[in-house]
Amino acid sequence: MKTTHKVPSPDGKNKMPYHDGKKLRPIDEKAVELSSLALNKFSKNPLVRLVPQVDVSTLEVSVKSEHGRLREVVVSPPTYLDWDCECGINKKEQENAAKGIMPDRYLAVTEWIVFVQALIQQSVKVIIIEPQPHLLEATYTRDPAVAIDDKLILGSMHADVRKPETGLYVNGGISAPEGYNITIEGGNAILGKDCVYLGVGARTTLEGALWLQDVLGTSREVIPLRLKKDVLHLDCVFEPYNAKPSHILLDRKAFDNDGKFSLADLRRLKYLGGSRMLSFKGLSEIVKRFKRHIVLQHSERNRLVPNILKVSPHLAFANDLPGRVKHRFGLGHGIEVVHVPSGEVGIGDGSHRCGSMPVMREKD
Repeated sequence: MKTTHKVPSPDGKNKMPYHDGKKLRPIDEKAVELSSLALNKFSKNPLVRLVPQVDVSTLEVSVKSEHGRLREVVVSPPTYLDWDCECGINKKEQENAAKGIMPDRYLAVTEWIVFVQALIQQSVKVIIIEPQPHLLEATYTRDPAVAIDDKLILGSMHADVRKPETGLYVNGGISAPEGYNITIEGGNAILGKDCVYLGVGARTTLEGALWLQDVLGTSREVIPLRLKKDVLHLDCVFEPYNAKPSHILLDRKAFDNDGKFSLADLRRLKYLGGSRMLSFKGLSEIVKRFKRHIVLQHSERNRLVPNILKVSPHLAFANDLPGRVKHRFGLGHGIEVVHVPSGEVGIGDGSHRCGSMPVMREKD
């Protein structure tokens, strides 16, 4: 008997209302239909698992860098991607909504299909979380969970509309205790050599950094970097794009006080008993760890240039990479940059890195 996957439609049976229909756009039925057709086709591929929730107990979590060959990743289609001027989770979403610039969800799903196909062509195992009408921004799978070494850290989301996304991971994972002002999102965590660079701002707190250091113990040092309020996540402004030799893309203007924290912040952590646990270094000191760096212009940051996905040490997926950056990637490094469109999802300030959560990479 032939089975057909159907993307959930709004029927009042969801655990949380997806929206009241007044401030958000109507569901795009063409996007829903396209998603259903694509998921049915992908489900027949042996590299693909289609799930309503990720069963963490079935995962072999192993991510030790940003550069090792990608073996397994979690994604989800942007079928219901939407927001309004009030519920937009960042400044860019709110400004775009006010201007009437919203993602075309049918086109967004079309681009996402190309993305998944590109992953499959590289023999990457793909776990697809089925889209759900009440999870408007679940296509940005990088944020509700992050794999570090053999641990899957579950996020503690800042925006109310995204808090239910951590419930997409069951039977495992390490969750932050409630209270204690702990907020942490995966887009703020970038793996370095024996460390985690952690963007701290509106969506990840110093208390979250302290908790993460406690979870990781002595295996890695957590280096918090202070972001300006209008920066969504660290991976939108900071990207180590090559490991050997080490190179980095960054927007210096995205960091507050050179990424350093105030004396009041340090005193608060000392009161909590953890000021000595974290490794406080300014951006200028961090940059010295890298042999070369490319400083991005503000317009390039807005184009989400740093938000690339490294598929292997010599291959990256990108939506919109300036010629000068692409030239530097290839010059002496042999990094092939494959254009994979993500312009519609990018309207919400996220590209391929934001839309993928690696759970397994080879050692680089």
